[in-house]
Amino acid sequence: FLESAPEDAYVEIFISINDGKGTNAQLARLHAMIREIAQEIGYTFAEAKLAVKRAAGLCFVRDNQEYCKSFGKCDKDELNLAIQSCIEIGDFNNMNLR
Repeated sequence: FLESAPEDAYVEIFISINDGKGTNAQLARLHAMIREIAQEIGYTFAEAKLAVKRAAGLCFVRDNQEYCKSFGKCDKDELNLAIQSCIEIGDFNNMNLR
């Protein structure tokens, strides 16, 4: 691998610890997908983010008040559900977010 790299190139390495919590890579991908959804269908970022949270099942209603879980407090499985919800919203709107 290193022998095939050009002389002026450098290697970047990303290391993370998987403890069941959501990863920075998942959060980055999720926010990029939400931003693309918002731009494509005319939502604000906040509106698109709320739509994704609702579609992923991260919101609930109690006493006529809606509460949604922060992406920062989601585990990796919940973030995967949100990413999948983005893909489904994209498919519905003829966007390829894969």
